[in-house]
Amino acid sequence: MANALHRNRDAADEPDPVTTIRPPHLADGSRLYALAQQAGGLDLNSSYAYFLVASHFSASSALVEDAAGKALGFMSAYPFVTAQGQQHLFIWQVAVLKEARGQGLARAMLEDILARPALADICFVEGTVGPDNDASRRLFTGLAARRACPCEESLFLAGNQFPEPHADELLLRVGPMQ
Repeated sequence: MANALHRNRDAADEPDPVTTIRPPHLADGSRLYALAQQAGGLDLNSSYAYFLVASHFSASSALVEDAAGKALGFMSAYPFVTAQGQQHLFIWQVAVLKEARGQGLARAMLEDILARPALADICFVEGTVGPDNDASRRLFTGLAARRACPCEESLFLAGNQFPEPHADELLLRVGPMQ
């Protein structure tokens, strides 16, 4: 499954190259790791963790590439079921290279993931963000607006709970979605 996006570069309507969104494959693990490093602003995991994302969580994650196959960003996510039987999707990390920002790639990856038949029963989308992560806040509040449902915020982890200096992690939860 791959989703192609066409974007206009400027008022002259010169089209950008086609951008493809697809689930990552095991072989993409090192590309996800490199994207996480290059994009900045993320808590970098071990390279092994990105191979797990690209294999175990492939069905609920996304990799976006330009027409030449250059990786521009990724979204790692995983579904889970609460004790009440509600289907949730947790957005773990979103990375978009600086030169590809402002094109709606994070939104497109999220919508691509949510459109996958295996995730049709997702009622809530959630993730944690730092207090100054405006781009991720817009991703969640934008999803809530498009789906006409609430976006609730609560403290997930206080900064002082981490063993190293760290900002608070706030949980954003969108839903219930229809």
